[in-house]
Amino acid sequence: MKVNIQDFLLVLTNEIKHGLRDKNTIIYIFIIPIMLYPLLFLGINQVFLLHTGSVEKQDSRVHFLQDEDYPLLYNLLKEKEQLDVLEVDNPLEALKNKKIDAILVIIPPTIDDDSTH
Repeated sequence: MKVNIQDFLLVLTNEIKHGLRDKNTIIYIFIIPIMLYPLLFLGINQVFLLHTGSVEKQDSRVHFLQDEDYPLLYNLLKEKEQLDVLEVDNPLEALKNKKIDAILVIIPPTIDDDSTH
């Protein structure tokens, strides 16, 4: 069975004309999507903003291993509002149990005796 392109276009135009005569079709095809899509985008955007806002307000709980070696840095970290510097007995266990978010460790640079600068 061969489909003639003219017959196809005739049927297509008749269906479009018939669909545009019906008020419900126009409402469902044009009006509702024009109103619904912006509302969906605004709603999703608000949920995203609320979620990221709650994440940003949460302080990070950290443990600083070398607090006695670097007292100035330790005091600066304690003063930060976004950081909550905690003292824990077993930092790895506290990290695993999510009592702290991070362990801060300072690795001092090594000095090469052979290097000539």
